[in-house]
Amino acid sequence: MIFSVDLDSTLNNVIYAWIDYINEREENKISISDIKTFDEPILLKYSDFLKQEELYRSILKPLDGAKDFIENLLKIGTVQIVSITPIQEETKRSFVKKYFNLDNDSLSLIMVKEDKLPYLKDTILIDDKLQNVIDHNNYNNGVGIVFNNDEYLYNCTDDYFSGDFVSILKYVKENYG
Repeated sequence: MIFSVDLDSTLNNVIYAWIDYINEREENKISISDIKTFDEPILLKYSDFLKQEELYRSILKPLDGAKDFIENLLKIGTVQIVSITPIQEETKRSFVKKYFNLDNDSLSLIMVKEDKLPYLKDTILIDDKLQNVIDHNNYNNGVGIVFNNDEYLYNCTDDYFSGDFVSILKYVKENYG
């Protein structure tokens, strides 16, 4: 069994760091509850945040529980951490190696510079973005799970399982383990 787990905002704190970056520059402060999609105008206004040289070296950290989540998925199958954002490939590799033991033969990082769907065939996708899960289901007829940590959620529906690391792991073990 192969699990494809999205990197940004599923395993790391990019959205929280981005909000901090914006709040340092804006008079009107925002919070995680103001963000419903990565296409929010305020995020797009500060998209330069994603290009910072130090972003993956020192600014971002794994979400609480992310490392244990990956370690537990590795007990069930193979894990590929996936990123479609076509920037900072080497620093993303260093981030994954540092926090998720990329030297493990059952764990890999896949950097996709275009539509990631063809690369995810025959995998279970775990992603914070509902539309990616829907597209994976439609394109690959694949299983998709929406990650959320109860602070933000991309308008999930009852058609797809969604939850935090603990509930996703329980769901995966019950249904695929």
